[in-house]
Amino acid sequence: MSPHIKLAAFLVVTVSLPILAALALLESGRTSAAVAVLALHGSLGLGLMPFLAKLALHFCVLGELSKVDAFTSKLRGGGFPEPFSLPVEREDEHLLLRLKRNLNWMLHQLKDRENRLIWRLEETDQARRVMEDLSRTDSLTGLFNRRHFEQMLQSKALCPLDPDKETWLLMIDCDKFKQVNDTLGHQTGDEVLRLLARIIRESVREGCDSAFRLGGDEFAVLLPCLEAQAREVAERIRQRFKESNGQGCTLSIGLSSGMTVCGASGICWNQVIARADAAVYAAKSAGGDAVSLR
Repeated sequence: MSPHIKLAAFLVVTVSLPILAALALLESGRTSAAVAVLALHGSLGLGLMPFLAKLALHFCVLGELSKVDAFTSKLRGGGFPEPFSLPVEREDEHLLLRLKRNLNWMLHQLKDRENRLIWRLEETDQARRVMEDLSRTDSLTGLFNRRHFEQMLQSKALCPLDPDKETWLLMIDCDKFKQVNDTLGHQTGDEVLRLLARIIRESVREGCDSAFRLGGDEFAVLLPCLEAQAREVAERIRQRFKESNGQGCTLSIGLSSGMTVCGASGICWNQVIARADAAVYAAKSAGGDAVSLR
């Protein structure tokens, strides 16, 4: 039973029943008894007036204020309370109803602002990720750029203890590329580089190997694998590019393992790069279109 019903029942008992009793006495001709009942009822009413006023205040006002307090306390704590269930708005509605209606409006505004803030944060985070991708990606080929190549080498500086986790570096140089640029133009040269990048991307394992364009017609691949697998990847790239570029270009590829220069302080990648570059030079000196190991 709700507090309002309890209050109504109490008022019926304390107000209505004595009056009904007095009327019954008057009908039976007992006027003096009816007057006495009414006098007693009036005296009791006056005596109980402060108590009844407090009771009515508690049920009609303080109870509603406690709901408002719980609502605002949850807002203050950072939560979102359930909105008040209210009737259709009227011009002459009670002040408490207007207060609840205003609190519902504030709740709606706060939810809306939070949603917009979350959307802005997600948008900012997405823009940050896009900028990070752009900062490490070569715009022509879509492969990683030299900056990310150097960052990757720093992250792989520790010497691998497990030989099954050996990392190989492939340095790739395009033979006769300058001739294509000089005779057919830079646009054709760019198409050759994009084709080479696509072949490299399709020849390595996504999420495991890393391919880079270091600049010009120089590319690199980091492969965490064994020597036989590294040779297989290099030969696949060389053969596919030779068959598909259509401009007579070939590849000189140098392979070098990080294990060969792994000391107490870790892998010296400058030495690995130097060995791979020397392997590329050896392949070019032999006429190009070859895979060389150092």
